[in-house]
Amino acid sequence: MQIQFYGNTRKYQDEQGKNVVVWEGGEIVKAVAYDVPIPGFDTPATNNLRLWSSKAASGEFDFQKFNSGDYESSVGDQQRAETISAVLYPNDNLDRGKELRLKQQYFWVAASLYDIVRRFKKSKRPWSEFPDQVAIQLNDTHPTLAIVELQRILIDLEGLEWEEAWAIVTKTVSTKLDLRWKMLTSSSVWLYQPHSPTRSLREVVGTIVSKPASSTSFHHL
Repeated sequence: MQIQFYGNTRKYQDEQGKNVVVWEGGEIVKAVAYDVPIPGFDTPATNNLRLWSSKAASGEFDFQKFNSGDYESSVGDQQRAETISAVLYPNDNLDRGKELRLKQQYFWVAASLYDIVRRFKKSKRPWSEFPDQVAIQLNDTHPTLAIVELQRILIDLEGLEWEEAWAIVTKTVSTKLDLRWKMLTSSSVWLYQPHSPTRSLREVVGTIVSKPASSTSFHHL
């Protein structure tokens, strides 16, 4: 599946007068799934652990650039894409390290959520049953962009209204953290930079933060 970075959002009203947001342009990276079976001890049950690797959406080698003499750039897209999943948690003392960390966080969150939503839609169940079929547990601050991204997917891609989508998100996500502020610590400052790779999440983050604390509570473990 394809994961998008950078780019811009375009807003317009559809034929029914509904506001629509489209994420356009930017950099596309392919998320490749690798399934690892996790057998239980002394039980026939086996769980599946799905891991993700980043690859260039354009392929490993650009023959057109190579034939034009741009040899280094011919493999540049693949090298940039593979950097995302090559080494976890780069040094964030530098801006490039902060940027890569945010790309890593969003890459794994987005790939997993797209996969979850894809499988749920195959069941033909109504969206109101999403929290009954899906449980997302956040044990650290790194995957907290899952809250923002799931809300964006439900609104921008699936066409749900804000309150309907937010009710689904808060019933689906469980955590032992105080996410109202933790989700906006390490990633939010970089999120608002002009060249942020996930700038298209800003509006969703801003709306969540502006909501009363009583309406931004999640299941606590």
